[in-house]
Amino acid sequence: MTPGKKEAIPLNASHIISKKISDGSRLVVVLNVNKHPFEIINYGSVKNPAFETINDAGEPLEIQWFNDSYIEIPVWKN
Repeated sequence: MTPGKKEAIPLNASHIISKKISDGSRLVVVLNVNKHPFEIINYGSVKNPAFETINDAGEPLEIQWFNDSYIEIPVWKN
């Protein structure tokens, strides 16, 4: 990622839980990071993420949502 540049973040490896909802209902999207002992965290240095530590991390990542930001939600129609 480049600071100050808009980027697309694919969420194709995400878990989706579905439920039938009524027309006009609102959706809540929760995005989080898997942080458990079996996940490797990429701190953004040039090292192999398997060998990075928190000391290799730079400035924290901040994600800004813009008016033209969107999330594509698959919809199944009967």
